[in-house]
Amino acid sequence: MPASAGGIKSLPVSKKEPEKIKFEAPEIRAPKTERRFRMPEFPRLGDFGRLKFVLAAVLIYAGAVLAVDIFAKTIVTVVLKSDKFDADFSFSAGGGNSEIPVEGVLFEETAEASAKATGEKELNDRAVGQIVIYNAYSSEAQQLVARTRFSTPDGKIFRTQKAITVPGAKVVDGKIEASSIEADVAADNPGQDYNIGLSDFSVPGFEGTPKYEKFYGRSKTPMTGGFVGKATVVSEKDAETLSQSLGEAVRQELISKMQSGLPEGFFVPDGATAFEIKTEKVEPAAGRQAEEFKVAVSGKLKAFFVRRDDVEKKIAAGYKNGSGLENADIVNFDELKLTAKSLDFKNLSFVLSSSGQANLVWGVDSGRLSEELAAAAGAGDRLKIFDSYPQIRSAAVSHKPYWWPVFPQKAQKILIQSSY
Repeated sequence: MPASAGGIKSLPVSKKEPEKIKFEAPEIRAPKTERRFRMPEFPRLGDFGRLKFVLAAVLIYAGAVLAVDIFAKTIVTVVLKSDKFDADFSFSAGGGNSEIPVEGVLFEETAEASAKATGEKELNDRAVGQIVIYNAYSSEAQQLVARTRFSTPDGKIFRTQKAITVPGAKVVDGKIEASSIEADVAADNPGQDYNIGLSDFSVPGFEGTPKYEKFYGRSKTPMTGGFVGKATVVSEKDAETLSQSLGEAVRQELISKMQSGLPEGFFVPDGATAFEIKTEKVEPAAGRQAEEFKVAVSGKLKAFFVRRDDVEKKIAAGYKNGSGLENADIVNFDELKLTAKSLDFKNLSFVLSSSGQANLVWGVDSGRLSEELAAAAGAGDRLKIFDSYPQIRSAAVSHKPYWWPVFPQKAQKILIQSSY
């Protein structure tokens, strides 16, 4: 190969075409976008639709206001004037010219119970009982001396315990109707043989005379109590124990009757009562033979009922000579000592004394105050109303609910609360 000029060798040139570079088109994607919340589209209201919507909102609001107003209340708390003073007084009660009127009342109660006899005793007792004596002889009364004999058909003799006058018989339509009288009799001899049931009796003293058939007796009760020997008897302690127990039961029952019969607004001062407890019978009597005995007790309770308001006014009148006591009450009336002295139930009078420290509180007419506050034109008028009540020291107003500070125009929605 020939050398090129300048002594430089020329290299052979290849006749091969250069390799072509291929470019691929990039993949084109849409850019990512964030998802956002979109309010739903409402259909647009026309003029009539907008009117209905506004009207419904107004009605709902008005209803809510009305509901709140119906249940809303205003509470007015007033602090009342009060003062304390010594209430040491005495008043005449009952009677014609007394300072305090009273009512005298009487309660009665009886009780009866049985118990086992526990005493023991050597007895030589006669049977006793009652008979009815009849006079079918004449219209003239018949005198019978004490210890007149009456005989049973089998010859057992019982004697009257005292003198008796048998009334004369009655003559009706020409016929004699027997008269009668009751009498206590005792057996002529002690012992169980004379304990008999009901029987007919004749009068031995009239035997052989016309009176024998026309004067007679009949048992009213059996004859009992006849005994000879050692026996169980009713002891004095037996009778006393049961009598005391029944007496206490009668006393408590009388107190219960008095309390339940006490009219509203009345009270019974300490000492304004009188009890009378009495043992009516012990049957059989103490010392008599019996396995069991009965006791009957009666009781009376006399009491004075006094009206509370009458006494309260008299005590309150002692406060500063009774000045300025309109609507004033003694709020601790029950704490005062009220005692009745010199009781006279015959003339229904006594002396009532009081002692202690009375707490006097001036009150207000809550209904009237509520009406005045409801009719007030505004806060200024309400202040004037409070100032017109000298018995009110201070007042505070609160509302329910608290966020509805609207003063009612109806008295029943204003609640008056008092303190002192």
